[in-house]
Amino acid sequence: MPKAIFDFSYEAREDLFRIWNYGADIWGEEAANQYYLKLYRHFEQLAEEPFLYPEVAHLGEGYRRSICENEVIYYRLVDKGIFIMAIIGRQDITRRL
Repeated sequence: MPKAIFDFSYEAREDLFRIWNYGADIWGEEAANQYYLKLYRHFEQLAEEPFLYPEVAHLGEGYRRSICENEVIYYRLVDKGIFIMAIIGRQDITRRL
């Protein structure tokens, strides 16, 4: 059986960049790498079990939300996995999605 995949919107890629840079500035590169690895493993889990987390209907059809550490991950189901729309910490989600 093929492994489920995940992909990112441009904004979600920018979020990952921001998260890593913030972590590296505050706690160092090794800590930023470890945090990124936790997120990556969470993305893999989301792709494998996309219905594990609730739908967020007020954001639009098919949006789901998951929390990993300090980040809220918004994603949608696609044919072979998930499409990650945003990875947001303490920001206002209504301005992003």
